[in-house]
Amino acid sequence: MIKAYRSEAPLFYIGGLVLAMGLAGLMLVSPFAGLALVFAALMITLAWLRPFYLLVLLILGLPFHVFASRAMVGLFNVSQGAVELFAFWKEGVMALLIGVLLLRRLFGQDRFKVRLYPFDLGLACIALLMGAYILVGPLLNVGIYGFRNYLEPLVIFYLLRTVPVSPRQLRFLVLAMLAVLVVMALVGIYQVAFWNFNDLYNWGFREADGTIPNAFYTAEVERQPHLRAIGTVTSPNELGLMLVLAIALALVFALQSQRPLWQRAALLAISAVCGVAVLLTYSRSSLVGLLSMVAALAVLEIGLRNLAPALRYALRSPGTILALIALAALLVIGAERVGLAARITRGINLNDPSAVGHLASYEASIPFILDHPLGIGTGMAGPRALKFSDKIKIEHVESSWLQMMMEIGIPGALFTLTIYLMMVWTLRAERRRWGGAYDSSVLARALPGVSQPAVVVADNRDPTAPVLDPFFAAVSIAGQATWLGAMVAFTFLPLMQELQLMGYLWIVAAIPLVAVRER
Repeated sequence: MIKAYRSEAPLFYIGGLVLAMGLAGLMLVSPFAGLALVFAALMITLAWLRPFYLLVLLILGLPFHVFASRAMVGLFNVSQGAVELFAFWKEGVMALLIGVLLLRRLFGQDRFKVRLYPFDLGLACIALLMGAYILVGPLLNVGIYGFRNYLEPLVIFYLLRTVPVSPRQLRFLVLAMLAVLVVMALVGIYQVAFWNFNDLYNWGFREADGTIPNAFYTAEVERQPHLRAIGTVTSPNELGLMLVLAIALALVFALQSQRPLWQRAALLAISAVCGVAVLLTYSRSSLVGLLSMVAALAVLEIGLRNLAPALRYALRSPGTILALIALAALLVIGAERVGLAARITRGINLNDPSAVGHLASYEASIPFILDHPLGIGTGMAGPRALKFSDKIKIEHVESSWLQMMMEIGIPGALFTLTIYLMMVWTLRAERRRWGGAYDSSVLARALPGVSQPAVVVADNRDPTAPVLDPFFAAVSIAGQATWLGAMVAFTFLPLMQELQLMGYLWIVAAIPLVAVRER
């Protein structure tokens, strides 16, 4: 054995030297190609040894993808072709993870433990339907582009449900995602407080013709239009909905009765920072999504069967009424101070171009849908399809649900909504596996007469017995509430094709399901 090793060692060193010399020569000829080769080698090694860590890098890097692309154009004058090539890093990482997971399974490194639910079959049917509707449209590449935008977030959803992971790693992922969302909120606040239109232009927040998109600032009917918080994503509306998720996570953790006071204070501070950033997006639809999420969160925390007693108690309790009035007053004052209240008022009075444009879009979209109830093809409507507007007529729409009705028809859109609601219901049902009812929240404990379940004794020998893990029960509640709030906001926003937003929504739905698998 020793002689064999000694005879092979020179060959190993010679091979390493040849590779190093080849890499050095490549770096001299094309530094970018050499760096890309080194980076690819590192990613392949990480994917093979620790696939979950590479998936975490993908998840945490997604919200900064658009910001990096804009900075490449604005600060470093990178060519448009290079930026478009850089944009495929996400797809490259996904393809690498899929390939590595298949190879690890082939060589016996892993065994896939993906528990499937009825909504998974529904998602497969949606994918088949959208794939079939690619052939309905007049241009194949338009349909493929729309198909990718809809289903790419689901790749991350199923990668997380497939990759080997421990509960501890899942907890780290949740907290890291929350930290990333807080950074996005701080960036948005900083932009509104310190940036001007020149800063937007210099950092690459501009169209190809050099103009700043109208969606990045408030209406010019104001004497001085305000910049809207954009953060690191595509638009203020997308930032607002992503921060709704951060607020949901912070609130459900803060409401857990076993948490120390300092943790609750920190979580409430995070909620406040993200709430301010939502107001600074000046996004009326995000505000609707936030209010819908909070309402859903209250119902989920209290419980459906306790909702009527809780409402009766709230109406009879002066302290609760005063607290609700104070909370509403803070929201109104905050909206007024940042100018969101004025924007809402202009929208109601139809003195806001954005509001008028939304109404005009609905007036045009609904008759079009009624004339084409079975759809006109995947990718034929919505803002992301406008890149093909010079080749084919793209239908303008200001609603994700109306966009889907245009593309795959009314039955297809209603079926998609049903499957999404089924997924939310699955999260609610699976919450019992972590003993979700065992850890009553501060909100539930504050209401006298609310039924408190008996203490559950965990039985690790029984795979169906509850595991007392309030962390994942809280993530499940946050996921349910955020999805319900987002589905309401999608009525007014065409954002269901945005990878950053939809990716995070699907991730927060996958985490509780993976926790059940890894118990």
